[in-house]
This record gives sequence, structure tokens and C-alpha cells, in this order.
Amino acid sequence: EDGWQVEAPEIERIIEHSDIEDPEVRRQVMVLLKHRSVQQSLIKSGAVIGQKIITGRMEWYL
Repeated sequence: EDGWQVEAPEIERIIEHSDIEDPEVRRQVMVLLKHRSVQQSLIKSGAVIGQKIITGRMEWYL
């Protein structure tokens, strides 16, 4: 498995127009994902800590 794909158009637009290599930008995106309960929803769907998550062009780990 290549990871979990999160489809969130609003967040994907933010990622598309941001420098996701900048640690501060990545932190802000992660805060947004947390506020939208994305991580909690992934866990409820069967994702486990350490799995790769893909949101737009950003890859991160649960």
C-alpha cells in the first residue's frame, strides 16, 4: 500500500499555493488538518500511527 489519500479540496488548494518545504508552512497545514479532525477520521477508518498520508502534493505521516 502506498498510503492513505486524503481528499480535502480546501486544504489541497492551500497546499498547492504554498511552499510545503518550509517547516512553518507544514506546521500550519498540520494544525489545519488537526482542527478539521482529519487525523481522528483516518484512525477511525483504520489508519495507524506511522502510515504515510497524502494530501494534494504533501506527504506526511500519521
